[in-house]
Formats: sequence, structure tokens, C-alpha cells
Amino acid sequence: MKKILILAFCFTLPLVSCKKWLDQPPTGNLREDLFNTAGDAQETLNSCYDALANLYDGRIQNISELLGDNLNQPNTNNDLRSVYARQTTFFNSTTNKVYQDLYTVIWRCNTLIDNIDLIPNFEAGEKERLVAEARFLRGFCHWSAVKLWAQPYGATPGNTHAGVPIRNRAAADPLLRNTVQEVYDFVQADLEFAYNNLPESNGVYASKMAAAGVLATFHFLKQDWAQAISYSSEVINSGNFQFETSSLDRFPQIVQDTNTTSEFVFGTVSTIYALDGGSLAQDRRCGTFVSNYQINNGIAELMVSQNFQDFISLNPADKRLLSWFSAENGRVFLKKFFTNQIYSVPIVHLTELHLIRAEALSENGGDLSQAREDINLILNRAFEPGTNEIPTTATAEDVIAEARRQYRIEMIGEGKYTEQLRRYGVMGENILIRNAPYDCPGMAIQFPNAESTVIGFELNPEGGCN
Repeated sequence: MKKILILAFCFTLPLVSCKKWLDQPPTGNLREDLFNTAGDAQETLNSCYDALANLYDGRIQNISELLGDNLNQPNTNNDLRSVYARQTTFFNSTTNKVYQDLYTVIWRCNTLIDNIDLIPNFEAGEKERLVAEARFLRGFCHWSAVKLWAQPYGATPGNTHAGVPIRNRAAADPLLRNTVQEVYDFVQADLEFAYNNLPESNGVYASKMAAAGVLATFHFLKQDWAQAISYSSEVINSGNFQFETSSLDRFPQIVQDTNTTSEFVFGTVSTIYALDGGSLAQDRRCGTFVSNYQINNGIAELMVSQNFQDFISLNPADKRLLSWFSAENGRVFLKKFFTNQIYSVPIVHLTELHLIRAEALSENGGDLSQAREDINLILNRAFEPGTNEIPTTATAEDVIAEARRQYRIEMIGEGKYTEQLRRYGVMGENILIRNAPYDCPGMAIQFPNAESTVIGFELNPEGGCN
């Protein structure tokens, strides 16, 4: 069974080393001798995957989750507390580093794209694959940035509100913010190019189904229901993945040669691998999740809010209550992220795609029987099979409500639910997040101070939401 993986090659393969010149954007032109062979291009691409894996080990997911209402205020981390309070400034080192690292991936991808024509003698299809992977990662990182550093898609007519800078070449020149529409158009072009040019099978690298999975979630946030249905169905029906009908462990402890679940479509991969001599080493890509949710002396940095506890506790027969949560001394901990200590992190998985398709079908006047089937897969895993299914008499509105409810529960801690709250808001619903509007100023993270030095650069308003 094929898995779509992001692997931190620069740390897991002893024959591959990351080039130091990739660490920071250049101040001048790149030396042409840095790109002599296809191996040089592959090494550059490897470094892009590596940098992305460092971002999605919980760092970027936690920031998004803290803007919503699933978690309590962080215990001690002042940077994360300012995110939770929706009062980030350009002095916040945590959010600044995430922003910088997203653009590091983008810069490395552009370095590859800009210089690949310097390399002769590619094997058939090799050059096209390398460019497609680079554009996939570049588009994905621009999308990750605009979702956190701007108000959501649909917040203004024509999405003319300020987004993030589009960087489409490897240069350190100062740039102003593009509109959200411009960013989304750029992202869509990159993702569609990747979808059309990535191979069906691509080993541990991103493939066509990785692009399809991201495009499904991308169009879902845009409320482009038909496209969300099409792409999610393509992944679900591809036969490359299998829905987990019994196991609730989306983050299982990895072992050598087994590091993802059958639902894993796209994400970051931890590995255990053999060294010369037979000893084992590991590349752990879940560290920020574990360190922030781990119980230490009866407390954790990130803990589950009373709002979410009340939400999920409406049905005590829900197996997820015992599987994912631990209650101690009046506090509730999200043990799905620390029961195991080394695991891979799915960014897109079948559970999410089934719930996306269910809501999109209902919003689009589509096949409600398919939508109910999608939701019942989740319900029959969470409860005793057949005891809590959505009935055949359920209306489109009923299906939407249940799909949203299950999405919030299933995606707890994974950094996706706040995006959906903002989507509900732009759809015209009265959405308050911890007693503040979904589009209040503090919901957009403040940019690093370096951007404020660019003449004409528009910083996000500060001052919070309450």
C-alpha cells in the first residue's frame, strides 16, 4: 500500500548532507556551480522537506489551535499565551520563527526552480518531477502562512484584504503583502501544477494523491464544494489508503519499517532506521506535540478547555473520551499526542477527507446517502457499531451539523478546527470564539519586525479581540 510521506532526509540518510548555503536567503547571486547534477537538485529538494517537517511537528498546529476554543490558556509559555490572548506582536519569537521557517522552505523551493535549467542530463521525467515537488511545497507553505497571518478567505468582497507576500523566485528583495485572492490564486496554480505533474507513485516523496488531498482541503475552505468533493473522492477511491475502522490511534508509536497508518495521505514522518553495525537510530518529528501536551508534575503546557470538554461529553458512550483524554486533578489532558513518544504526524488523512466530503456534498445539494455513509464510518468507530449512526431521514442541514461536530472532535489538537470556525463566519454565521468575533484583529498573527522595515508594508492591527 502506497503512503505519501514527508521524510527528513537530511537527518535520516547518511549519504545526504544539507548544504549550508540553504540555511538563509542569499544577499547576492547564487553560484552556478551549486547545481551541476540531478543529485544537487534532489539534495536541495530534500532540504525543503526537512524544513517543512520541522514546522509540522506541532509548532504550526499549536498556533492555529490556540486561536480557537479547544484549549485552555498555555501554562507558562508567554509566546503561546500571547497567541491564545490574540495579542501577538512582532516581538513574539515563536510566531516569528514559524513565519521565517515557512519562507525558508519557500526560498529553498525557489532556489531549485530558478536553477534547475543549469543542470544537464536528467533522466526522463526527472526534471518535471523535481519542479512539481518544489511547487507543491512552495504552494503549501504560502497557504499555511496566509491562513495564520491574514484574515480568512471570503472576509472581504473579492478577497482584497491583505494576505502575505508572494515569493516566486529565490531573492531577498523586500516585498509588500499581496491580497488574499492573489495568494490563493498563486497557491492554487502551484498545487494544480503539482497535481498534474507529480507521478502516481513517488516513494517517500509527495505524489499526485498528496496534491489531491491538499487540494481537497484547500477548496473546502474556499467553499468550492464541487472541487472539494472531486479531490477528496479521488483520494478516498484511489485504493492507496484504507480507513481505520477500529483503531482510534492516529499517532501510533512507530517501529522499524512501519511508520504511518493506512489513513496517512500527507504529513511528516518519524523513522527508526539501521546504522552500519546493526544499531538503530531515530528521526523524531513529533517533538513539539509531545513536549507541549506531555503531563509533567500534574500539569501540561497545553490542556483541553472546558468548552471542548462540555462539547464532547454530551455522549458518554463515545470511545474517544477514554482513548484521547486523561482527567487528573480537575484538568483534562490530550493524551493522543503523548501516549506515544515517537510517531509520524498526518497533515491530511482519510478521516478528514470523509468529513470534508460529507459536508461538501450536503452544501452542494449532492448525494446525501454518500454523505451519511462518510459520517457513519466515523460514528461506528467512535461508538459501538450501529448504535449511533446518522439516520436515513437526516436532512442536508442535519448532515452538515453532524459532519461539523465530528470534525471538531476528530481534529482536536491538529490545528484545523479554527480554520473551519473562520469559514463558518465568512459564510454568514454568527461565530464567536471565546466571546470575540472570528475576524477580530488579533485572529491574524502579527508579522516579524523585519517585515515592518519594508517601506509600505502593512502590519496587522494589534490589541487583541476582547
